[in-house]
Amino acid sequence: MATSTSNVSWADCQITTETFKQVGPHPIKVDIVFPPGLKEGKHPLIIAYHGGYLIAGARNFYFMMASWLPSYAASTNAILISPDHRLLPSASVAEILSDLEDLWLWVHSSLPSIIASHTPLSKHSIDLNHILLEGNSAGGFHAAHLALTHHAQIRAAILVYPMVDCLMDHFTIGPPESQLSEDEDRTLWKGDVLDRKIEQARTAGCVTTRVDAEGRLLTRSMAKRGKLGTFFKSDPRTNPLTRVLDPLETDGLPTKVVSGRWILQGKDDTGVPPEGSIAFEKAVLQNSWSTELILDVIHDEPSEHGFDRTWTMADEKLTKRLDWINQAWL
Repeated sequence: MATSTSNVSWADCQITTETFKQVGPHPIKVDIVFPPGLKEGKHPLIIAYHGGYLIAGARNFYFMMASWLPSYAASTNAILISPDHRLLPSASVAEILSDLEDLWLWVHSSLPSIIASHTPLSKHSIDLNHILLEGNSAGGFHAAHLALTHHAQIRAAILVYPMVDCLMDHFTIGPPESQLSEDEDRTLWKGDVLDRKIEQARTAGCVTTRVDAEGRLLTRSMAKRGKLGTFFKSDPRTNPLTRVLDPLETDGLPTKVVSGRWILQGKDDTGVPPEGSIAFEKAVLQNSWSTELILDVIHDEPSEHGFDRTWTMADEKLTKRLDWINQAWL
């Protein structure tokens, strides 16, 4: 891959912000990210969703996104979009998924003309026949749902420590006490205090960004105290793994192609445990789809949640799989 694209950061990119959906008076926004050095012509598209347990984050809060993604976009001459979405607990999971679908519709109805309007003499256009999904943690939840719903139109997907089983005990009961340090247990809200904080957030109206210290404390508390999974119990099919196991999803689809899907997971991840990714891979491979899916579980280096934040395009574990993704995507 070209040296000039190997160390591109989010700050190096030209970014323009659009509204893809309106909920009452509240706009839901998406950033269009143009990496430096784009060559003229048609560009493949990367749709990248941020992490944050569906509770926190923002389209431009890059701490919750892959640091290597701008370099990857530059190296493939791709344009990238990074959307917001409504957040728990003021929104339901079903409402979050409706934002996902509305973003997909906006990509096809509005994005091509917006790209043309932002580039001189229409020298750049978007190629919607070459779409890649990328998401870390909760972003992997979004990527999984989009890949399942629009499998024929999505060439490839990269899910990094994804939330693909939101009904596992880790999210419905909470992680083992051994995974909570004394300091963490003391700092995180619990009991009636946490319930009040959740209720305050639930009634806060339409919330699409949450990156302040209190919001991140709410997020960690909900995730570590077993509150996150409760939002999926009323409709289990909002859980990606449940969709893969659902006969309505798998029966009668022998030609369904799931190609170029890569899941990257850390063995020691206490934020989103590897059991979810392992179960998801097993379920996909056991159904009747024509499937190309690779699950890599990182064992031989620090593999806690967020382990890839220091990775660059020079990392062998990354480049080997991205070359494989490129074959499906480009």
